[in-house]
Amino acid sequence: MSDSTIQSSMITLARHRLKALKVALVGRAADLNLVQNTFHQLTGLTSLRFVQNHGLDEATCKELSIIDNLAILSVLYSHPEVLDKFSSESQQLSRYLDMPGRELLDLLFKQGGRFNNQEAVSVAIHRGLIDDIHHEAEAYRQLELRERSSQDRGH
Repeated sequence: MSDSTIQSSMITLARHRLKALKVALVGRAADLNLVQNTFHQLTGLTSLRFVQNHGLDEATCKELSIIDNLAILSVLYSHPEVLDKFSSESQQLSRYLDMPGRELLDLLFKQGGRFNNQEAVSVAIHRGLIDDIHHEAEAYRQLELRERSSQDRGH
């Protein structure tokens, strides 16, 4: 498949997700979980333009940007309360991304976050702190190795 075909497919998929979002937003009793899921699917795709060395041409980036803005405006116009929820979720994710590794592992294992905090689990996996939620001792052992390695490089 050529780059232009892939990029064309990305734009087509993003447009379809935007249509699905608009359908999900119809009515005051819209299913906000469906809205949220569709919005995240769409923005996950449109955010690829921010990935380093994405290989997308300028026209594709521009089109993805327009679709992204239309999605935000659609949600803002129909159900602005959803954007408040997205904002608070983003702030929470940022907190986990910035949290020291040991503190994040403590949140998951000692404070029980692994059972009720998917965002923290996801960030811990993304940061390479855990492979899964069942190996607490291994996670702390790996963190200790990282900390020692970091200290050795600092001295």
